[in-house]
Amino acid sequence: IEHCESTSIICIGQHGSGKHATVRRVVERLENEVSKYDIVELDGVLHNDATSGVRESVRQLCVQERNISSRYVEDLNILTDALRRRRAEESAPLLVVLSQLELFASRDRQTL
Repeated sequence: IEHCESTSIICIGQHGSGKHATVRRVVERLENEVSKYDIVELDGVLHNDATSGVRESVRQLCVQERNISSRYVEDLNILTDALRRRRAEESAPLLVVLSQLELFASRDRQTL
């Protein structure tokens, strides 16, 4: 994360096994060791479809824009543009935390 490398980590385990606590410890360590990073947190209980997941990602990532729409396609375009700008500007690393993803993934036709 510190070197903005394009890497992913997936933490899988039974409910209650400590995945979220482990991620929290990593985030706390980042706060102490990495000067700047951004984080987007989604939870399958709250963001259980693509529309709410994209809208929440836009809200967390595009704070300065504040032009979240009521339409999924517009929100997806805002999010895509923001991610492209981040890449072009070599901005801070982005950490995306998806909690209880199985609740989201168990629904039909999800695109997030």
